[in-house]
Amino acid sequence: MKFSFRTGLSMFALAASLFAGVAPALANDAFFGATDAFRTNQTSLAYDTGIKFERLTFWWSGLQDKGPNTPLNPFYLPMSYIDQEKAHGIQVIGVLVNTPDWAQADPSQGPRSVPKNLNLDWNDPNNYWGSFVKSVVKMYAGHIDQWAIWNEPDITPSDPNAAYYIWSGSPDDYAQLLKVGYKAAKSVNPNVKIMTAGVTYWTDIHSARPQYFQRVLDSLAADPSSPANNWYFDIATLHLYTNPEGLFKVPNLFHQLMLAKGFDKPIWINETNVVPYDDPVNAGTDNGTATQQRSTLDEQASYMIEAMAMARAAGVDHIEAYRMKDGDGDVINGEALVRSDLSKRPEYNSWQLGVKLFSTGNVTLFAPNDLREVVFDQGATRVTVVWDASPTAISANVPAVGSGATLYDKLGNAQPLAANGGVYGVNLPGATMHTDQDNPKAYLIGGSPSIIVETGVSGQPVAGANNLSPQTYDPFKMVASAQAGTPDTGDVPAGGFQYGH
Repeated sequence: MKFSFRTGLSMFALAASLFAGVAPALANDAFFGATDAFRTNQTSLAYDTGIKFERLTFWWSGLQDKGPNTPLNPFYLPMSYIDQEKAHGIQVIGVLVNTPDWAQADPSQGPRSVPKNLNLDWNDPNNYWGSFVKSVVKMYAGHIDQWAIWNEPDITPSDPNAAYYIWSGSPDDYAQLLKVGYKAAKSVNPNVKIMTAGVTYWTDIHSARPQYFQRVLDSLAADPSSPANNWYFDIATLHLYTNPEGLFKVPNLFHQLMLAKGFDKPIWINETNVVPYDDPVNAGTDNGTATQQRSTLDEQASYMIEAMAMARAAGVDHIEAYRMKDGDGDVINGEALVRSDLSKRPEYNSWQLGVKLFSTGNVTLFAPNDLREVVFDQGATRVTVVWDASPTAISANVPAVGSGATLYDKLGNAQPLAANGGVYGVNLPGATMHTDQDNPKAYLIGGSPSIIVETGVSGQPVAGANNLSPQTYDPFKMVASAQAGTPDTGDVPAGGFQYGH
């Protein structure tokens, strides 16, 4: 998330399914969203994508700027707007950030400061954070029932993403913020779901330190009350950019970090995208071959399809594009699906296509060598996504099991596809986004993907392209190195990794 201070299953069953490379089916199809969808509410652009969620930021300083005993500003986000979004099938998620002047324990840190009196009991009226969370969750109960506690607290002033540094406290301070917020929210809305702050993963890798999520879990584990209080959160949240492989690997890692403590939770990816260097808003900027990890608009469209498929294969409960439209007064760098003038970037069509085709079904990942294949078994219909993770073009022979098939490119262009010898033959172009001249493996986005939609499939077993099995990809390649804070040189450019903004 980018903004300035100027603007306002059982545990073991899930683990087994992840080890097998097969994601469990979920009870609904509300997988995909886009942050700040309201920016296009004068049009149908957001609604036309078919998204089910949008995330909005709630600034404490904007809701309660006068002091601890003042009511919240009812005009900050009117209920009528939230209900309008719900009428279009879009659920609003709230993010609580930004400490107002009167509540700062360390005024030198400004809005980044830990709130005053945070270590008092959650229901003590002098615990300003607890009182605020209680008030805002009560105000919006039934309209917004999912709240994230802060945003990207893993970013520090010395990180490559220091421009987005908004939390000056320690992981222990954040654990306390989460505990107080969780108990306050649950006291006024038993249906509320509390989400951890979205963390970036790569920030900790770049700084050679344990994952922030791991450090927060360690802090919570030191409190004997945590197990009895659901570990003080309902959903773990990630912000993952630039490398679609990460949307499979990192959620698997985070599940393992929780399982090591004896529990597991759903994981949401509340931000994902890659910054294009060739969009008009970025004209003349560095193409990112050294440190920026920027893509072309065409590679960005490939990224969206590949990231959506990998996240679904990982069993992620929710994936959200960052974001729907370029901001007003915020950083504009080409990430959004739609530009300020409401023109669509190519990724808009990719996201819309992914929402349409990837929202249902049991999901299986096949990933031998350079081939990536994600299969969505939807009963009578089967959707197969294939792409090349290497710079050398390859071909895939996908078993033909249905009565007919259509081939889609990443932008939604369709053509009939005929089987030959019992397979659909697809030629896959090589990857082009090479981000590190010293690392031959540093192709972060695969080549342009192909999508096969078969009909008349019911009852046919899922089989991989080129007769491969689904257990040929090790999702835990990065686990040991990530926990130690040392990047895997096969995945990380030598110059470090800015996670996307």
